[in-house]
Amino acid sequence: MHQSILSMPIQYRLLLEADAEAYRSLRLQSYQEAPLAFSESFEDEQHRPLSSFQEEIKVIGQPEEWFVLGAFEEE
Repeated sequence: MHQSILSMPIQYRLLLEADAEAYRSLRLQSYQEAPLAFSESFEDEQHRPLSSFQEEIKVIGQPEEWFVLGAFEEE
């Protein structure tokens, strides 16, 4: 039986350095599907090193002043 998207449990959490590859993949997919939503091009973004994405999601401050949240389907 197929579960409704509205009934799927979602976990929200800070993205960690280990999430950088998945974050990069999702961003690149977004650039291809909605290029007008971004000021950069897919071509430019695809050449950014993984370390650049790791830096982008790094938590800054204590308490956290800069962070990126992810939403994950619970399995």
